[in-house]
Amino acid sequence: MSNDISIQVIYCEWRRMKTAVAILETELEGLKKQKERLIATQSPKDVKAVCYDLEKGSGVQMTLDQFFTKVLDITDQIREVEERLRIAKGTLEDSQRMIKKTANDLKDEDRTLVVFQKSVMEGKSIVACAEEMMVSVQTVSYHRGKIYQMIGNEEQTGN
Repeated sequence: MSNDISIQVIYCEWRRMKTAVAILETELEGLKKQKERLIATQSPKDVKAVCYDLEKGSGVQMTLDQFFTKVLDITDQIREVEERLRIAKGTLEDSQRMIKKTANDLKDEDRTLVVFQKSVMEGKSIVACAEEMMVSVQTVSYHRGKIYQMIGNEEQTGN
């Protein structure tokens, strides 16, 4: 029973960190694109032209100070997200190492955690897992069923 709970805790932590990493990567990509767009559309090509345009009121959307402030703000946000992403990736790697270490310490007859690692974490199909582990597809299916029971997941989508 305690083995079931520990596998569930490991799985939940791994899943949470995998999601966090994906969200942070998307956020980082968005910030970088925002900065590129800002620089491409608003950056002054020539200080004289900006001053001239501002005096004429010809549609320049922000002053030079506003432009640099905005670029620095986005750059700071990028740094913060990169740091959070670095930490999240480290935590994700730690949980993966813990699962791999536990899987390596298992006796041959206890294959459930190995199936968890290959099937759920690495996204391998049941057939690929069976070939790699040198067991039958039925054995992998059985252990995969145990995994879903342990983590309380009713969705047993077949790979």
